[in-house]
Amino acid sequence: MDLIDFNKIITPDFLFIVLSIFESLSFLTTSLILFRIITVVISLSFVCLALWTGLAAAGMKAILLGALLDISLNSWMIYRYFLARSIRSIPSEWISSYEQSFSLLYPYEFMQLLKCGEVAEFNNDGHNFLINRGEDFKALYYIIEGKAAVLGENNFELTSLISGDWISEMSFLSNQKTSSGVKSESIKVLSWEKDSLIKMKEDMPDIYNKLTGIISRNICAKLCKATKDNMKLQNSLNTY
Repeated sequence: MDLIDFNKIITPDFLFIVLSIFESLSFLTTSLILFRIITVVISLSFVCLALWTGLAAAGMKAILLGALLDISLNSWMIYRYFLARSIRSIPSEWISSYEQSFSLLYPYEFMQLLKCGEVAEFNNDGHNFLINRGEDFKALYYIIEGKAAVLGENNFELTSLISGDWISEMSFLSNQKTSSGVKSESIKVLSWEKDSLIKMKEDMPDIYNKLTGIISRNICAKLCKATKDNMKLQNSLNTY
């Protein structure tokens, strides 16, 4: 095929048909973000083709304006999609907590999780019992700042909790009564009431499941650490 015949085939009408076919095929994709990216690429091609054909030709101005509108809207939605998955979307005061304990969640999921909870602060007055031993599950707590003491029988202090630790997590996962009490000192916590967690499970099951995964992973880490500490203690005792 010589150059003259090739130029007869590759006409603006032919290229518009090809782009229209690709535009129709893009609807087969199951990923919304991929669809938006393809739409931007095709719209850019329509812009170039409209300018190459000439805006004086019938319908070219409408095609150009429509393509520019598609590029603008889809580019904005693509930007929002990636921004929601960027740590930049998280307020600076929450970044350390996110990186420490909630990295299993996407940033936008973390922000939704925050909206379901409440931030509370307790002063060091010695009478702040967040949970009592043997009571039904009422709320889940995440320590942002400060310390709390885990209490056993006769209010004997078993261990202490610090920033990044959870309170009432075992009762939350097992749906059983609390096995120990927790008394706070000067502390700042993020809390989720039982009703809020139930609503989260119904309305945002993915986030709820990830939250349970985060807590389960935290418990496993604590158990592994406790096992290693016990082994070290046992080895130390065996040397005497």
